[in-house]
Amino acid sequence: MANIVCTQFTLENRALEIYFSGCYQLCEDCHNPELQDFGLGSSQEFWIEKILSKISEFGNLIENIWLLGGEPLDNYHSDILYFIRKMPNGKRIWLFTSYSFEEVPQDFKDVCDYIKCGKYNKDLRTKENVWHGVNLATTNQKIFKKGLDY
Repeated sequence: MANIVCTQFTLENRALEIYFSGCYQLCEDCHNPELQDFGLGSSQEFWIEKILSKISEFGNLIENIWLLGGEPLDNYHSDILYFIRKMPNGKRIWLFTSYSFEEVPQDFKDVCDYIKCGKYNKDLRTKENVWHGVNLATTNQKIFKKGLDY
């Protein structure tokens, strides 16, 4: 099972952010270097009921569920897909990955409403790369929207 380290809510994006541990990318100046270790956190099974309870209690505030890391796609894909399928209908699922859109497996394209792609590259930093209301860190990153881009 994939491990989750923590969750947090961002009012600006009306998003419940879920942080998975583990990453093979090891980007220079990584946004979350502390999450590169796959052994951090607790099993997603431990977290699922807590997350569903939080969504039930604050559901009217939560419109989006963001999957971040680490690198979610460096975990077993079946674990992450299982987690996504446990989330309630009506919440938009966002996958934040450093992989290119072409590298994202079709199963994720089928279940995610938005997919942020592109590896962090400190030489391409910007404050002007906004996609679907989210400001991305570098110019090589993009967010793809289901029904529009795929």
